[in-house]
Amino acid sequence: MAEAMVAALGASAEKLRKELDNPKSSQNARFQALRARLEPMRPALPDDLGDNLTMDAVADLLRITRNEAGHPRGRTVDEDTAYTHLQLAARYLGKMTALAEHFTQQTDDHSARSANDAII
Repeated sequence: MAEAMVAALGASAEKLRKELDNPKSSQNARFQALRARLEPMRPALPDDLGDNLTMDAVADLLRITRNEAGHPRGRTVDEDTAYTHLQLAARYLGKMTALAEHFTQQTDDHSARSANDAII
């Protein structure tokens, strides 16, 4: 999704591009760069794609789960928790896919307009 956003926004997403291309950038730094670039666009995004609640919830879930895996306390994950995590992941992946498609469509529309301008 971030790659599609960079392709659609070009130079205005340069900071995000640098974070994505930097192998030393943490996933959190990449996520924060994505959020910073996405934030001013939220009101104009279609179909509730600008709702940051899902993105934040999943980011927190990933952080907590990663921390638990790195510093296990011997707790087991019960069926309800696993089910909730899977439901949240499905919603998140659906939203990220829709956002990627939105930005890809913007890139395609821009390319088509540029091609038409070149013909004229």
